[in-house]
Amino acid sequence: MSNEANLSGFQKDRYFSRAWAMLTQEKGWWKPVALCALASLVPIVGPLAVFGYCLEWARRVAWGSTEAPSRHVKVGQLIKSGWRGAVVFLGWNIVAAFVGGILGNLPWVGELLSFAWGVFMIFVGMLVMVAAVRATVYQNFKAGYRAPTLWQMGSHDPWGLLRVWLISLVAGVIVVVVALFLFVPAAIGSIGFFMDLGDYVSGGYGYYMTEAEEARLALEVVGYLFQQFGPAILITAVLALVSGVFVNLLSYCGVALWLRQFNVPTWGRDEDPLPEPVVPEAPAADVPVPPVAGMPTPLACPSCGAEVPSASRFCPNCGAPMRKDGGDGCAADAASGQENESDAAPDLRDDENSDDGIIEVTPVAAAPVGKLPNEGDQEPSADENDPLA
Repeated sequence: MSNEANLSGFQKDRYFSRAWAMLTQEKGWWKPVALCALASLVPIVGPLAVFGYCLEWARRVAWGSTEAPSRHVKVGQLIKSGWRGAVVFLGWNIVAAFVGGILGNLPWVGELLSFAWGVFMIFVGMLVMVAAVRATVYQNFKAGYRAPTLWQMGSHDPWGLLRVWLISLVAGVIVVVVALFLFVPAAIGSIGFFMDLGDYVSGGYGYYMTEAEEARLALEVVGYLFQQFGPAILITAVLALVSGVFVNLLSYCGVALWLRQFNVPTWGRDEDPLPEPVVPEAPAADVPVPPVAGMPTPLACPSCGAEVPSASRFCPNCGAPMRKDGGDGCAADAASGQENESDAAPDLRDDENSDDGIIEVTPVAAAPVGKLPNEGDQEPSADENDPLA
């Protein structure tokens, strides 16, 4: 994917392409992603630091930064930011679960309202991400609980949040498809083993096994499962871990790009109202540039159709001769046409043998450009010596 996207300012679309370009604009961009994936394996502290890493980058992007995620970070600050965002997530998820539980237990319409609430939770989940980034901007988790402000932002541009949500949806579908391609061959290869195991147990041998034989059979089954499905499970786990970090970075960068429309650098205190949203300027339409007067117009070759400068006598592509008037045909035809025209035109030259006598042609001086003849002058008077006066 091209990294030529415009990374500054606010646009109402292209969240994925701009986030991708911003994340991958530097060489070795995959190294922080891999390091964050490894850090996620550390219990409690690791996921908080990775979450804080995403939030801190989103905070800078929302302020207008076009840089990639920083490679020089303070782990303590990342853990604080991750903990702040986790508190915001935990609080809103408790509220959402409480509301969903009440709606689902209503008589007659409980199932319908529960389904509607589940669909609405897509929008709520995106608002919670916005709340986490807002809490990171203010460095205070209370900023993530300003429900009126969050609703004002979400209701202003809900379709933009939906576009950001599609980033994680598409990535999740890709991971599921890859996992299926890994598990399906392993499952097909183990069909014979499970059929033999079923025949062995149902054939009566299972009734006469001792506890030691049952334990041995169980270990054989577990060992076979690890042997058959172990590589697929390992690859899927690594893929899910790395893709999770990668998608979180893209998603939170998309949320930050979406937040730019609310002019984050002009935000005041947490309780202050939002400034007027930024309206993205429409790209200017391409206006055709008229040709400059006096510039030679290129001609088209009558043989191959190539563009030929007006001063060229031959086509540089195929070598065909060109007419001076830019018409079709070759230069020889143009020359013969000029000869024919000269033969047909009356001869006005001085000819001693001509019976018609000599025709004198009196040249007339051309008027200067921008001034008509006698313009601004008085009408000339008649000459007394002129016989025609």
